[in-house]
Amino acid sequence: MFAAAASEFPNDNPCLHRGVCWVLTRSDGPLVAERCKVEASPELEVELAEARDPVANALGEAEATPAQEAVATEPVAAEVNEETPPPPSETRRAVAEDGFLRFVAALVEIAECEGAAAQAETLPALLTLEPVPVDALGPAALRALLGAGLCVESDGAVRASERLASLVQAWSGVLRRTGDFSACGSVTLNEWAADLLAALLGDVQRASAMQYQLRRRGVAAFGMVQLAA
Repeated sequence: MFAAAASEFPNDNPCLHRGVCWVLTRSDGPLVAERCKVEASPELEVELAEARDPVANALGEAEATPAQEAVATEPVAAEVNEETPPPPSETRRAVAEDGFLRFVAALVEIAECEGAAAQAETLPALLTLEPVPVDALGPAALRALLGAGLCVESDGAVRASERLASLVQAWSGVLRRTGDFSACGSVTLNEWAADLLAALLGDVQRASAMQYQLRRRGVAAFGMVQLAA
């Protein structure tokens, strides 16, 4: 008879198995579980080896090879990508500290909430005076922007008109506290922002509705208002 690898029921006979035995350490004490120390016969070792899962056995041997141990213990230096964007927390902090970026973020959010996700993606470029591909705007937005004199088209791209560019430059200086209101003229921040949003949505008649959305996000007549959390 060979000793089994584990007992099927609690007992104190180590000759029956190699599992847990219940030992009485003192006459008035409880039974204590101890691992049996009976060595298995060579025949049992062969049976246990044959019963092992071949795949698990192969994996176990592979893990024990010196090459894999070297790979596991050798420290690997993390690759640094210089173009990796900053963490979201740093990005949010930069936006919160820059009045102009807060303004741009508010306009993007409104456009997205109005279902104009494609047009919302073009806002940062337009407000930093970069060209935007014509097909990124859509026919209705393109007509409205050109008709309102906010953009001009050339070579298959759209960019801010001289009027819009002057407003962007003047108000970015005010919002970043590097300029004053003298260059802004008589047009308030929320007025031309509402006109721009309405044109991007392809309906200039919605400018008054955009005024309400802008106020909700802290865009006022003469700057950005810090909203309560």
